[in-house]
Amino acid sequence: MNETPDPLERELLAFRPSALSGELRQRIAGRLADSTAKKNRRFWSLSIIGGLAAAYLVALFLGRGGSRGLDTGPALVESPTAPPGRPENALPSLRAYRQALAQSPEAMETLLDRHAARNHGPNPQLVRIRAFNRPDLEGRALSGEL
Repeated sequence: MNETPDPLERELLAFRPSALSGELRQRIAGRLADSTAKKNRRFWSLSIIGGLAAAYLVALFLGRGGSRGLDTGPALVESPTAPPGRPENALPSLRAYRQALAQSPEAMETLLDRHAARNHGPNPQLVRIRAFNRPDLEGRALSGEL
């Protein structure tokens, strides 16, 4: 650095900020403290509201499955007996599937195989299943046609 400052350096030295007064420092500190207190208050208010909302939602969803003082024991229902004249080619009933499943997995497989091997008619028609239907280009599906 040079011992003698050039004119630009002297001009830049003149732009140095002056020292802050004590009153200005106190006002700045007061405003910063107020804004921090407001932010803390807002944070805690939102936290409490959010916690209450979360607790309400948990109580709502968990409370639906809870007991409300009613007897929730298993209901005893007599199952109807199968009609005596059931034809041999009739489809198995839900009761037959439940009994087969209760016996063993092999009994269930046997019942499913017997059902699958049964002939469902001379020409079973395949059903096409699509996730999306083709667009109706002629506009036949539009309601309110003239």
